[in-house]
Amino acid sequence: MEFFPRLAALVPHIEHPLSDEAQRFFWRVVRQPYGCRNIGTGVGSRCPSCGSKPVVGVMRGEGDGAKRGLICSISGSEWPYRRLICANCGEEDKNKLPVYTAAQIDYVRVEACDTCRTYLKSVDLTKDGFAVPEVDEIATVALNIWADENGYTKIETNVLGM
Repeated sequence: MEFFPRLAALVPHIEHPLSDEAQRFFWRVVRQPYGCRNIGTGVGSRCPSCGSKPVVGVMRGEGDGAKRGLICSISGSEWPYRRLICANCGEEDKNKLPVYTAAQIDYVRVEACDTCRTYLKSVDLTKDGFAVPEVDEIATVALNIWADENGYTKIETNVLGM
């Protein structure tokens, strides 16, 4: 019993090894329960409590449109984030923020930024209410390949390192 409080105290402060993908996967899985202990309200592009980058965006219906949120790569918590802004560098020029979709999976889109050359996939729940953002982000590898081939780098990899 005493082991878990000690682990909770140590885990957020240990630097994770990036030398190999298996270790990085293990680190993320172990850290996940401890990633966000102080839930707050997000205003930036990082998780409001643990400072991690988002792994996926989500569009939820609100009124006649949709509200954007970001989902933390460590804890899975969600916080609101403005729609027309890069989640990596803060670019606000809509002409530098292209959005790409594939006809077969039109509820998942690549939100790219031509300023910092990064992207984030976003799941639109107004188009598919049964979608699960964390799962559909992993299941749409074809969009990752397309973005990589077009010179974009993902803001943060998912738990599988994609």
